[in-house]
Parts: sequence; structure tokens; C-alpha cells
Amino acid sequence: FSYLPPLISGVLIEYNTCIDCGEPGEGDIDLKSGCLGAIVRYNTSYRVVKGGVLGGIVMQCSNFQVYGNQLYDLHPRSADPSDGGTAIYITADGDGTTGITSANGLVYNNLAYGNWQDGIIIQSNKPSSVVTGLKILNNTLVSNGRSGIHSSGSGGHPITIAQLFNNIIASNTGRQVNLTSSESTLTAANNNCYLG
Repeated sequence: FSYLPPLISGVLIEYNTCIDCGEPGEGDIDLKSGCLGAIVRYNTSYRVVKGGVLGGIVMQCSNFQVYGNQLYDLHPRSADPSDGGTAIYITADGDGTTGITSANGLVYNNLAYGNWQDGIIIQSNKPSSVVTGLKILNNTLVSNGRSGIHSSGSGGHPITIAQLFNNIIASNTGRQVNLTSSESTLTAANNNCYLG
């Protein structure tokens, strides 16, 4: 892990199919803090069984867009079933010791279903970790093994979800929307949540 300044722009990852990929501790598609304004779109990730994967798409940067992706049947990265297997993983936890700021992410029009953990997880747990200005719009998150959307922060490290609109969240094993940290901002409207 390298703390490059966010100067790498123009990153576009599109039209990839990831089957049985992934490395422990990483995502099939995994962007670090040196990227600014990255776009991840129209990718498919599924059946990750080679040691599992942290997430199909892992974003640890700012001003990103994640849209039009299909992510399903993703497995955990270790024998611990809570260790990965999430469709879209947004984190500010940096190298695992010192955090970063992940600002102004936009996650929309994605389909995540049948994953072992969450459809979307947002984490901010390490010193200096901050997730701010995140928008989650028009996603379909169904039949995942934990939550449709799971926000997890600790130690006073903020997660700000600026907009949570027009998502279809249904039949996930845990809570449909699970906010376990003290979000400083959460604006939500017109989400269709169904438990069953």
C-alpha cells in the first residue's frame, strides 16, 4: 500500500468480467488513494472462490463513480465468513493502520445479489479515516448474506452519506440498511425496502 497523493486521474475500468478471481485482502477491481476521479463501470464479478475476495469492487479514493456493474455470488476471503464477500466495498481505512479521506463518491445503477456479505459496505475505522459526501442512488441490492447497505465506523471516524435515494433493497439476510456508526449526515428518500 502506498500513500500516493491523489494525482492519478483519467482511470477508467470498464467491460471486464472477473470469474473466480481475487486475492486475499483485495478486490477484483481495487482502486487505492492515489486515484482521483476514477470511473468503474459495466463490469461483472462473480463466483470468487480462489481464497475469496474482500469485495468485487473496492474503492479507497475520492471523486469516484461506480455504476452499471453486476456483482454476485462473491465469497469471503478466509474461513471467517464475515471476512469479505461483499459486492461494493467503500473504505477509508488506508493501509489498515492509518486512514485516508474518501470524498464525493457516487455509486449508482449497480446490481448486487447473492453475495455472502453486503451489497454495499462503507467503512471508516482507522485513525484519520473519513468518508464524506457519498451518494448511493438507483442500485438493486437483493438476497445478500448480510445487509443491502452496511455502514461501519468506529472511534469517531465519520461516515457522511449525503444521498441515499431510489434504491431497491430486498430479501437480504440482515437489515436492509444497517447504519452501525454515527453518520454525520444521512439524507434518504424513496428507497424501496422489502424484508422477506
